[in-house]
Amino acid sequence: MAIDYRKTDVAAGRGLTAPGESPIDAKIPPISPTVVGSRLIAAILVSLAILLLGLLWWFDPAQANLPMCTFRALTGLQCPGCGATRATHELLHGRLLAAWHYNALWVLMLPVAVYAAVSELRMLAGRRPLPGDLPRQPWFWVAVVAAASVFFVVRNLPWAHLCGNLHFW
Repeated sequence: MAIDYRKTDVAAGRGLTAPGESPIDAKIPPISPTVVGSRLIAAILVSLAILLLGLLWWFDPAQANLPMCTFRALTGLQCPGCGATRATHELLHGRLLAAWHYNALWVLMLPVAVYAAVSELRMLAGRRPLPGDLPRQPWFWVAVVAAASVFFVVRNLPWAHLCGNLHFW
């Protein structure tokens, strides 16, 4: 069921105008402390993401002595997230095939993850979410879990290492 944010915002008096009404005549409510706090949290999260991406661009995780994934250390299997840090480093440097080699699922899902993060940040900042509002759709999370599960099984099949030169897994 889709929510018409225009009608709910107008009814709640959030400063939006009804169709046919002049924006100059609309009453703009003052910014509440909760909105200011949410915007501050959103600004901190964006700043932290930029800082972490900058560090990831500068330092190559393939050359660094990072600890191994706990799941892989315990089971010998690669989890759906294994290689995502190295793949992100390669993407930041424009090397799509190298990123694909480290984690194909991450390369495919990154645009969707960015879309969902931007939508959530808009909500946190007191604005409307992006069209579709994916993080609030149950089918979205079912699809993400299904894709991660299929990727987990396929990348850990005994013959998957033979496809290493093809940069699929």
